[in-house]
Amino acid sequence: MPTADHLPRLSAANGGWRREVSDLVRGASGGFLFGVPLFYTMEVWWYGSWVHPRWILGALAVSLIIATVLTRTSGFRDSQETSWRDAAIDAADIVAVGLVCSLTVLLCLREIRLDSSLTESVGKIVFEAIPFAIGAALARQFLSVGEDNDDDTPTEIITGDPPISRSLADAGAAGVGALVLSLSIAPTDEIPMLAGALSPPWLLALVALSLVISYAIVFAANFSDQRGRR
Repeated sequence: MPTADHLPRLSAANGGWRREVSDLVRGASGGFLFGVPLFYTMEVWWYGSWVHPRWILGALAVSLIIATVLTRTSGFRDSQETSWRDAAIDAADIVAVGLVCSLTVLLCLREIRLDSSLTESVGKIVFEAIPFAIGAALARQFLSVGEDNDDDTPTEIITGDPPISRSLADAGAAGVGALVLSLSIAPTDEIPMLAGALSPPWLLALVALSLVISYAIVFAANFSDQRGRR
């Protein structure tokens, strides 16, 4: 007879890991939506490269506090947490995801290299991860679909719109979203600077990473109307 202490293990065995991955993918996708413009901001790179380590630790602590408060109020996982302890644990997960994703993007942009100093690399990663963590903490509240909408009824039947109208609407929404995200990036000097410094293999790696992130945001993060997009 399982006791209360065994319930978390049973939950993990019965789809808990799948839900955990879904939560992390949703958080990472929200982080990319909020944090992408700062990946292409050279002032953040410069600040992270020369700031003192104690300020790096302070920034990391601040990001943990912000993520904890946001997770406590809005909930990071499918069910909103009710205790500060759970919120703090989820905040640590969020910040960790932000650090890993920031490291991945900065490596593809060649802003972090094998010969870079440890302090400079850590500073860049931490300061890029702060807005990322905020976006990840807010992803469920503002972008995720509710459980009551997750059924097997096709969206066309619910809305009454023919498939061609739905496709055009999705294409228009994608165009507007791309325009909103790119307006803060495209006119800056960072784009030609990075393009001139990246070799073809790294450009291909950046394209591949962009496709993976786009797929996660559109089809794997469980954001609003994901079933209709499929």
